[in-house]
Amino acid sequence: MNYKFHWKENNAVVTFEGDVKYNDIFLSDGKIYGDSRFDLMTYAIYDFSEVNNLLITEADLKILSVLNISASKWNKKLKVALIITSKNIADVLSIYIQLMEKSSWSIKIFNTREKAFEWTENE
Repeated sequence: MNYKFHWKENNAVVTFEGDVKYNDIFLSDGKIYGDSRFDLMTYAIYDFSEVNNLLITEADLKILSVLNISASKWNKKLKVALIITSKNIADVLSIYIQLMEKSSWSIKIFNTREKAFEWTENE
């Protein structure tokens, strides 16, 4: 398991590190969707700034987006902040963002935690 997970009130903060695989993201999402706080969430922050390699395929991204689009039917107004400092990881996750355009969620990339929290908590 290459992630740390915690709740900040009713919101999820996931920090990934090292080599991250599809299953790491899938398991962290499962912790969110399986918790009653999901209905009350206003944001989720996924921090990829400590990731060396994001080992997921485009097929994995399609599966994640289908699962997330299904979840968006239960929580329609979620902000998802992706903290990314690597161009390679940004390129991979930009595919996910495109796939998620069908959802009602607002997804943005940030290069610092401060900017991500500012967007999620203040806008």
